Amino acid sequence: MSAPTIQVLCKQDFTQQHIVSIPDAEPLPPLCPSSIRVKTCMFSLTANNVSYAKAGHIFGWWDVHPLPSSIPEQFKDPEKYGRISAWGYGVVKESNRDDLPIGSLVYGYLPIGTLPVDLELSPSTTVPGQFHESSAARAKQFPVYNEYLTLSPSQASFLSDERRGWDALLRIPFSVSHRLNRYVFAWDEANLAPPSTLKLGPTPLPPWTMEHADMKGAVVILLAASGKNAVTFARQLKSARPAGSRPRKLIAVTSQSSKAFVEATGFYDLICLYGAIGPERVPDAITGNLDRDTKVIVCDFGGRGSCFTDFVTALKPLAKTVLPIGIGSQPKVSTKEEVLERISRSMAIGMVQVNASDVFAEAAKKVGKKEFEDEFSKSWGEFLDAGGVPGLKMEVGEGMDAVGKGWDKICRGELGPETGLVLKV
Repeated sequence: MSAPTIQVLCKQDFTQQHIVSIPDAEPLPPLCPSSIRVKTCMFSLTANNVSYAKAGHIFGWWDVHPLPSSIPEQFKDPEKYGRISAWGYGVVKESNRDDLPIGSLVYGYLPIGTLPVDLELSPSTTVPGQFHESSAARAKQFPVYNEYLTLSPSQASFLSDERRGWDALLRIPFSVSHRLNRYVFAWDEANLAPPSTLKLGPTPLPPWTMEHADMKGAVVILLAASGKNAVTFARQLKSARPAGSRPRKLIAVTSQSSKAFVEATGFYDLICLYGAIGPERVPDAITGNLDRDTKVIVCDFGGRGSCFTDFVTALKPLAKTVLPIGIGSQPKVSTKEEVLERISRSMAIGMVQVNASDVFAEAAKKVGKKEFEDEFSKSWGEFLDAGGVPGLKMEVGEGMDAVGKGWDKICRGELGPETGLVLKV
């Protein structure tokens, strides 16, 4: 049997990737109490993974699955090298929990590679099949990264490879979009949840109110509108809000190369290209939809360069209210200082930053954890049954070589928005 293999990235430049064999990893140490040993088997690679590498030093994502002690000497320096994780499925290879036998499936935030990971789990008291990673090493992580859904071996046998692939690719983007739509931009004040409780600046976070959340008659603009997070959010705004609470216009800002895919989704009323936007420059197609009584919500899913701050600044004299929302970041190499500077510039224009983990936690408080999860599962199933995102195709690669090639394509900007990359290892 071949030695376990993992992906290792250079922390200063995540485009520098190494697929590393670890011949000294086995035999693995004894399993701790209340733990399972999981081997990742299927996951997706998207711009989200780039974000984990880009801002991992700020939000602790490099620490979720640290370098194994058995890694070859040239990769041992944790200041220089690290691992990121991906959303997907793993299979239980060893277990000392009666409720999670060998062969069970685990869905969640898992390491990229064939080296198994040990998870110390506590079961949810309200949601069957849900567990929380409770080890001291994971205590500082945002809760969403420590939650795992599980399926028994018999339940797993009914889950097709295609369904597993869509779960790996879109379940997390859809879950963020669903909660943003239903709770952050709530139409019912009883469900209203803040976009974040994370304090990024020196001043306390202002309260999030129904005045912020109200989308009725608003113009909503999505930057980086072709990404998985953006298109699932656009679909929510189009089809998952009651009459009388929907935006008046939904506008996409995207690149020329992504325009055809964005059009094919059918989710947007208007599409603008990055080249039409600049400091003090707003396209006529957009200004024609604005007046002094208009509320504009600008959602940045990772727009290019200074597009977000330039655009928001240019829009402010043209509308009654401009609400900038930060959700993603451009998938390009940035230093820690550059990331913090970008956050600072965005905060200066009044950006409200979304923290998905906070949204999940605060929204669950509104309706109760079980109802929260049940309602999401129903919506997720309906989304898949309705065909998901028009024009989006799943591309499946196998093996760690395919992982390396897929990561390189994402870093070079060669993976088109119409392709969702899923890996089996």
